[in-house]
Amino acid sequence: MSGKPHDDGNLARTFNYTMPNIVIVSNDGNAYEISEYMVEMNIYEDIHKNAVTGTLVMLDPVNLIGKLPLQGIERLMFKLGTPGTGDGENLVVDATETTGYPFHIYKLSDRKELKEGVESYVLHFCSREMFRNMRHKVSKAYNGELSTSAVQIYTDESKLDGKKQLKIEPTRNQDKIVMPNIRPFDAINMLATKALSKNGKSAGYLFYETTKSFYFRSVENMMATQSLFPRDEEIEINYSPKNVGLGTGKKNASGEYNLYNVDNYSFHQHFNTAINTVTGTYGSNIITHNIYDKSYNITNYNFHDSFHEEYHAAKVGQRGSQSNYPVSRTPISLELTDDGSRQKAISDYPESYTVLLPTTRYLHNENTGIFGTDPESEGYTEARRISRTNQTNNTNVLNIELPGHSYLEAGDVIKFNLPSQEPGKGIHNRGTILDEHHSGRYLITKLRHQVAKEGYAIIIECIKDSVANAYGDNDTYPGTEQKPTRVVDLYEDEQGRVANQKTIKPPFLS
Repeated sequence: MSGKPHDDGNLARTFNYTMPNIVIVSNDGNAYEISEYMVEMNIYEDIHKNAVTGTLVMLDPVNLIGKLPLQGIERLMFKLGTPGTGDGENLVVDATETTGYPFHIYKLSDRKELKEGVESYVLHFCSREMFRNMRHKVSKAYNGELSTSAVQIYTDESKLDGKKQLKIEPTRNQDKIVMPNIRPFDAINMLATKALSKNGKSAGYLFYETTKSFYFRSVENMMATQSLFPRDEEIEINYSPKNVGLGTGKKNASGEYNLYNVDNYSFHQHFNTAINTVTGTYGSNIITHNIYDKSYNITNYNFHDSFHEEYHAAKVGQRGSQSNYPVSRTPISLELTDDGSRQKAISDYPESYTVLLPTTRYLHNENTGIFGTDPESEGYTEARRISRTNQTNNTNVLNIELPGHSYLEAGDVIKFNLPSQEPGKGIHNRGTILDEHHSGRYLITKLRHQVAKEGYAIIIECIKDSVANAYGDNDTYPGTEQKPTRVVDLYEDEQGRVANQKTIKPPFLS
């Protein structure tokens, strides 16, 4: 099967692909070729999800449900590729039994009759490892580097039995952890919440799968230009409106398709200050306690104070943190900081989010706490992990559709060039001036492979946790003089009208 972009003068956001056949194999070995019945296939990658999942929309005129029959224990096999150069095709997915790993069907939904003898429905499928994760539990103690423990759980033949490539970022902390009869994915996720990189300063590991590999790595490593898993090149995507330049999939002067010029984009979200405030992104206080010696410690975390200690998307060069700027530190309140040096910014309210963190496992690890660190630093480490993880969700979220290809995957970084929207500049001046805050490096958090008879596209969701140019911060709040609080009592008469009102001066103003 192959697909080609529509030539309607409007889109061409899809591209050629190869998918010779799609086969469903039942548990007893019966196979059925279903390529002609496929309406659309979607394959999902997500750095916050442990496994690749997908959906297959079917138009069924042959009663496949009864012939196989479909029960939710079938294997789905196919190869998805894009046209290559010289050596054939570039494989995006190899879900065959001989050279790859079949997907597993686990659900059927949205079944309905379109006309007599013809039904439509959606088949849901997942990777082999997710299917095994559903069936097994881990009840075992692990001791040593957390990345090593993650590898042991992933490769355990009696549990997850992972066969695909696993790329790990080594951890510097060691810990003894007892997995209390939980699923393998949950066990590795537990390790991820405690892992500290040997190469970066931030906490916050993620365990996820793409169509190419499994990853156990930190968000900081994904952001860094000098990543442990570097790309040959950083993909640069240019916004080019239809009436200004080439759009996605449009042919250039040489007759070749330009894969990385897009004629539309959308920002799902620019910011969510409310969510970030109440979930500990900007500030938090972490209370660590030890029930053995009845001691406790309170750690206040400030997003702005720790920002330049970590890797971020918008940085220039290897570390380049000095060239990055976070959310504005412009004061939001007339209140002063504890030392009275300035007015308070959004990160100066640690009480907005509180976490209670037990440190009793320190008893089993002699010189290390639950993060494999000095127990006194555990609160700060946990606060940074929470903030870092939140930054991959509640920040600038960009959505772009590109012609389908095999290069990009979740966890990659792209560079997006967005012309300024200001009249007389960017878009209105053929893109010569870029939007200084919304152009730059973005981390791909989600990627969807969308395949239909018309063609193949990838839809990516990206986040940006910093900007290359400051927002013009100020340490002086341009507010007005504070007014005394006034409290009004209202008394209603029998007809419901306000019969009397009086102003009461609070005692502290007397």
